[in-house]
Amino acid sequence: MQPATPAGRRVGTRLGSSRLTDLLHETSARAIYRAEEPGGSVALVMVLSEQVAAHPVVRSRFSSWMARGAGVLERHLVPLRRWGEVDGLLCAELGVLSGTGLATLLEHQPLPPARALALLEDLAAAVDAAHSRGVAHLALSPTTVVVGHDEVARVTDLGLGALLAEAGVAPDAPELAYRAPWLTGPVDPAGPAATAADLWSLAALLHDALTGVGPAAAPAAVPAALVQLLRQRLGPRPAGSQTAAELARAARAAMAAGGPPVPLPPRSEPDPEATALRSALHGPGPARPAVPVRTPPGTTTPATSASGVTRPLTAPTPPAGPPAPPQQHPAPPQQPPVPPQQRQQPPSTIRAAPRRRSLVPVVALLLALLAVVATGVFLWLLFDPPGRPGGTAGTAAPRTTQQPSPQGTDGEEPRSPSATPRATPALPAGAVVCEPAGGPAGGLRGSAAGTPRTSCPFAEETRQQLARTPDPFAAQQVEATSPVTRQTYTLSCDSADGLITCTGGDDAVVLVW
Repeated sequence: MQPATPAGRRVGTRLGSSRLTDLLHETSARAIYRAEEPGGSVALVMVLSEQVAAHPVVRSRFSSWMARGAGVLERHLVPLRRWGEVDGLLCAELGVLSGTGLATLLEHQPLPPARALALLEDLAAAVDAAHSRGVAHLALSPTTVVVGHDEVARVTDLGLGALLAEAGVAPDAPELAYRAPWLTGPVDPAGPAATAADLWSLAALLHDALTGVGPAAAPAAVPAALVQLLRQRLGPRPAGSQTAAELARAARAAMAAGGPPVPLPPRSEPDPEATALRSALHGPGPARPAVPVRTPPGTTTPATSASGVTRPLTAPTPPAGPPAPPQQHPAPPQQPPVPPQQRQQPPSTIRAAPRRRSLVPVVALLLALLAVVATGVFLWLLFDPPGRPGGTAGTAAPRTTQQPSPQGTDGEEPRSPSATPRATPALPAGAVVCEPAGGPAGGLRGSAAGTPRTSCPFAEETRQQLARTPDPFAAQQVEATSPVTRQTYTLSCDSADGLITCTGGDDAVVLVW
């Protein structure tokens, strides 16, 4: 049998009549590409890995589950357009969307409570719509949630998650942290355990949205009622909400309960009170894997490796023992980002009280300076009054002449005398401002990397490519070649408040102004 082709190597190749231009996201089971159609339109294509597609259950039930997933129409679900086997690969075309993966957002920082609740309500609407049609998702995790620029969350992989669960295909380690503990083998997607598992996953997503994951994981201060709700919903035998909407309403009511906030620890850290409660009610439950900590650059995790190497098919089995604790001491270059409010505070120090000094020399110096300033103003009014030709009013005109930019960029209009340089627009938290390469171009003065996976050389290259468009702030797409990977990516762009946001590639986010 021929070895499987890594997903990354398919970029630039053709799949049927389409050309795969970018690898947007990849797991060991499937990869999602941006594709260019013959007419120039853009499409999203999901391609199953060759190993997963060779599974007899997957191959025989693929069309059936894709049809069931496509039959659920809800605005928070990424639609399935068409599916089948092309060039020997099982694939499906998805509806085009633009946004950022929830995994990227939560690795950067936790969500504010209001936004986390709104996220839960979006996901609950999608899950209830699927359950009403007899389809359980069974793969809810940050890797299957995309948050658009309108801050609306949308779910991918409906139908595929149920197919893989039915076939007993094990999820990757990051997704396993969002899998209900009672799912320990091939699952009946139509059974009550499957719908309850989706609610468990929603509770886990809300929990991690509040605390963050990986380097950004930190306890969240929330009402005690919400902490108690999440402990109940994330137990090995949860009871309570029968629908996702009921879970969302209960979470919002708990958030509004008030009272002094209590810490909600990340799921990667032990919660003594929850452990004691679970042991008292149910006995020791099966251990769940900890939320994974992102590895330093230069290392790869088999489940998410950009090289496309996939893991062999295995059915999920109960963990034999507690998982290894997450790495607590990353290398110095990978220290967790410090929140902006902490960066702005100087370190606390104890300073000795300054010795009292005589104020006489200071007062004398101030009086001397005032005398000099008064003399200068008197002489200026005497010899150069404001209304005299050639005076102040007459010398303002030459200031309208603007020196050419160091690049000699054509088409830039000179600023008026009253124009002031535009300030850097407000950037998302954690964005890294890049050193301009060559100064302003096409009216664009700077760029920033919006995610840790985005390099400054790529952000600057995107700025240069936007500068070559007729109107950078109206451009919806731009192609830029990464100086790091030497690959060309197509980015989707939009602008607001003087800031252009472009997304695409391997979870890249570029900010240009």
